[in-house]
Amino acid sequence: MAANDILMANRTMSLYVDHETDVRQRQAALKYLVRLQCGHLSEGLKIIGEIRLDSELHALLEKCKSWDRAAFHRLVAAQAAERKMLRDTVGNIRDKTGFHYDPDIVASALAEAGVRKHGRMNYFALATDPRKWRFGVADDVMDVAVVKGIWGIPLDRDAPARAIEKEGWANDLCKEFVMFAGGFGYAFMRQHAAR
Repeated sequence: MAANDILMANRTMSLYVDHETDVRQRQAALKYLVRLQCGHLSEGLKIIGEIRLDSELHALLEKCKSWDRAAFHRLVAAQAAERKMLRDTVGNIRDKTGFHYDPDIVASALAEAGVRKHGRMNYFALATDPRKWRFGVADDVMDVAVVKGIWGIPLDRDAPARAIEKEGWANDLCKEFVMFAGGFGYAFMRQHAAR
């Protein structure tokens, strides 16, 4: 399920990149979809630990293609070696800004972002079609909440580049998870269809 949800968010990202002409809408959508993918990845990664601890599931993994096993092992390595980054980049996104809004982080971000940004009023995009509305202050608050509040990145000139680096790292993990889940899911269904 998590793999399907990650893929749907990723495909939707492609649609926004290819078809959304409003830069602010596109940027906001892409940031939201990264948070959404992180939330689904956080849920999906639970199966990695279950497979490691369950001999039957682990034996099934060994029947998967080499690239599926390699993706699994890269996810295991990420969980072991980069536990803090995984928690901060993926888990906290899910818990504090992806599926839930942590009131302390939001309040702090609201105080930091305020209603002014770089000496100008935040934008409010209204239109006759509400689907085209955009509340810029909410985008700014969420940016501060994620970049500073969760990832601990100072809001300086380098913040956008460091945020893109974290987003790229999480996106790479999503790809690894989908690669693993596809092969493992196929092997699981074949094994159980034979019973």
